[in-house]
Amino acid sequence: MAALFVKKSGQIRVTSAVSETTTSPLNHAVIMAIDQVANIHRDVKDGEKTVDPDLRHFEDDYLCTNYDCYLSQDPCIMCAMALVHSRVKRVFIFNQPSDQRAEECDDEAYHLHKLHLLPNLNHKYEVWRLSTSSVENSDESYPSKRVKTNCDSK
Repeated sequence: MAALFVKKSGQIRVTSAVSETTTSPLNHAVIMAIDQVANIHRDVKDGEKTVDPDLRHFEDDYLCTNYDCYLSQDPCIMCAMALVHSRVKRVFIFNQPSDQRAEECDDEAYHLHKLHLLPNLNHKYEVWRLSTSSVENSDESYPSKRVKTNCDSK
């Protein structure tokens, strides 16, 4: 599985990661990418932006607020909850045939469990499915209790 985090609607690439579960069962792409975001924020706080001018883009960031996350497949429950806790804005998932999905992260947290629509969570985010022919809002394609998103008003 692969994860890519961007901000400002893709204008700034924040980080990316690929699952490495052969080295540790917790090395899922989402978890590794969020850890890299934490390292970037730590560097900014520690004054590293004077050494690396690209870090100035992250001065006012809090966790992954207003970041978009692109995933190569539906995440597992652990990764989906990590996206909740990191306050990601939107998740875009590329549709892949089931025989091409990474097994370590294949719980289908949005498709089966509708995690992004659970009313008891204190953070909500949009989930979109991407394919070569269309883009679907997962709020619509997986009927459940609707959560108002920015896309509802369009």
